[in-house]
Amino acid sequence: MAAPMALEALLARCDPRGQARVQGPVVRRVDRIVMTPEQAGPGAIVAGLLHPDAAWVHACARRGAAAVIVDRDLPVEAEPTRIVLPRPGPVVGRISALLNGDASEVLQLVAVTGTNGKTTTTFFCRQLAAAAGLRFGVLGTNGFDVGQEILAPWRTTPYAPDLHALFARMVRAGLHGAAIEASSAGLIADRLIGAEVDVAVFTNLTPDHVDDHPDPEAYFAAKRRLFIDPEQARPPRLAVIDRDDPAGRRLLADGAMPCPTVSVSRRADADVRAVGITPLDPADPGRGVRFDLASPWGRWPVALPLPGAFNVSNALAAFAACAGLGMPPDRLAAAFEGLTLPRGRLEEHPVDEGGFRVFVDYAHNVGAITEALAAVRPLARGRVIAVLGASGTGRRVPSDIGRAVGRGADLCVLTTNDPDRTPVAALSRAVAAGLPDGLPHTFIEDRRAAIAHAVALAEPGDVVVALGKGHERTQLVRGEKVPYDEQESVAAALRARRARAAGSP
Repeated sequence: MAAPMALEALLARCDPRGQARVQGPVVRRVDRIVMTPEQAGPGAIVAGLLHPDAAWVHACARRGAAAVIVDRDLPVEAEPTRIVLPRPGPVVGRISALLNGDASEVLQLVAVTGTNGKTTTTFFCRQLAAAAGLRFGVLGTNGFDVGQEILAPWRTTPYAPDLHALFARMVRAGLHGAAIEASSAGLIADRLIGAEVDVAVFTNLTPDHVDDHPDPEAYFAAKRRLFIDPEQARPPRLAVIDRDDPAGRRLLADGAMPCPTVSVSRRADADVRAVGITPLDPADPGRGVRFDLASPWGRWPVALPLPGAFNVSNALAAFAACAGLGMPPDRLAAAFEGLTLPRGRLEEHPVDEGGFRVFVDYAHNVGAITEALAAVRPLARGRVIAVLGASGTGRRVPSDIGRAVGRGADLCVLTTNDPDRTPVAALSRAVAAGLPDGLPHTFIEDRRAAIAHAVALAEPGDVVVALGKGHERTQLVRGEKVPYDEQESVAAALRARRARAAGSP
């Protein structure tokens, strides 16, 4: 942590354009920045990034906050001191970095953006770093690993006060670096301002999250900000970009790119590429692949024991990021054979008997569903049975999900997936409207029962894949987060099948 500072000195360093208007008494001691009134206390600045109002300011005052940051004038005359900034994010980011000892400068920091592949790529970075003798934390969808404990994530990319506090915890835990997910929502909200990113990684861009932005171009612009953002004190030292993706090629050709780039590809000529991809076991092509890893640092034969062509891309990006940080590339290449997937990413559940296989995957948008089903198709000697539902949040078109499933599955069980306040039956009808004519499908609203039904239907050679929930521990129903665990549902379904086979009641 940094030494306490007077507010005037803090703003002199963190508001270089002098945009802040300070209202209220002089603040002589500030030692931290937080997000909520509940975290406030003497010496704390509270960042009003989530629609603050007068009641929120009064709540901060009751907790003894030294100051609050707001984006507009509010009808408040008493303490605490108000710092009014029309766009508070950049100043909040710089204050957060400074009051947390500029912890991201101590860490080797990799930030990964893209529609799909962020979580897996960050996990691969951590595993490759471990092979090089370095301890990396991870921040993202699956959790916040800060070295001494793993915290449940409250956002994919936390707001700056939380983000920099997490970096500081990593430094105190003795970590050497971190791999973090940079969501488009986080980037446009300035959550990474003040973070000294060493390597920025771009995986891909598909239309699936464009509903969170005004249009596709705005979605691309949000991702681009990880690489090109005038609010950052310095750009990344290196950009790793997948050139198999059209948006990746656009980034590589961007004349404003402020740092060196490393392109990766599993199909084309690139700086880091997979040459001669073949199955590890021709009799079981889903077991993984082998190929030559060609790069500016050398060339090595590698084995990657994971299904899915997209995992080749994720592994190449992680290799390029870690090699770009100066880790021994030969040790990184050798570590490919030990890479494992995060929870809920093509996670296979062991089946004692029956000759079929069961996977859980977080895929919940068209691109990810398409990739997941393509990954399990080579494993099936029989049918691919998909269990999924459309979310009731956002503006995604459920029929598009149906078309994606129809291209990759032989049978579909439609069910619940975060319906919120939209009737599940209506969502399922919309998904079914996109299924091809003749594709067998059924609707079972209770997700546990739907998974049990799919497992009961499985025959030797079939693959059952439950899509959409992955690692998550809740369902969003009528505005409430209801406890739910996909892994437990799959385990229960397998137990029930075994009990029936054994003749148990």
